[in-house]
Amino acid sequence: MRALRWTRLAAAAVALLSIMALDSRVSSPVSAAGSDASAQVSSTSPLPGIGTTVETCRASSSRSTPTSLAGCARWARSGPINVVLVSSDPESPFQDAVTETSPRWQLAHGHWLVARLPTSGCRSGWQGSQQQIELRINAVTRRHFKFIRPGCRWQGQWLTLGDAHTDVYDVGRCGGDHITDLDAARDALVTSLVAGGAARQVEYRSWRPPGVTAPDGCGRRVASDGRVAYVWLQS
Repeated sequence: MRALRWTRLAAAAVALLSIMALDSRVSSPVSAAGSDASAQVSSTSPLPGIGTTVETCRASSSRSTPTSLAGCARWARSGPINVVLVSSDPESPFQDAVTETSPRWQLAHGHWLVARLPTSGCRSGWQGSQQQIELRINAVTRRHFKFIRPGCRWQGQWLTLGDAHTDVYDVGRCGGDHITDLDAARDALVTSLVAGGAARQVEYRSWRPPGVTAPDGCGRRVASDGRVAYVWLQS
């Protein structure tokens, strides 16, 4: 067991040291919620036919927590895409994340707000998140990732995208969760996938200028280095 653990740690170190930062053109930001999804996907998007910014539900169309596209009445811009999972099976990213991560990410507790991503060309329209995982740091701090499958294949592989972020639960400030970072959560998810043996290749690509900011969900903004982690999962 100790030898296996050291083997995984060594693999993680090698993969992270081999990460490459490749520049790519930056697409225009998502516009106001409620507009047509196809208009949100720029022709210069790093992944053709897929938008670059997630929107999160901010108001329910009923009294229950909106966990699907149909249950949401109002959307707002959220974090940028910062993780792209590349797999031979469209269902494997979620299964790998809850079984082959170290430390282990878990299915998020309770009801979580649905997120969506604009697409055109593969599945036209808005694609909603289907699962959410979390890594608990302490009683009020958790890292989150919502799985959005746009239905597109890229280089013969399936894509799953999302904005990994760290939430802090603060009722006094904003009545609930708000985002405190993007980059650390992205790197924590990547490191966990590598250390758990789920990832076979990791590559960082620049989608946006360093220092670009995103809403934190509570009236402020969170800065990012603008990079997206591409993670090729084991077959």
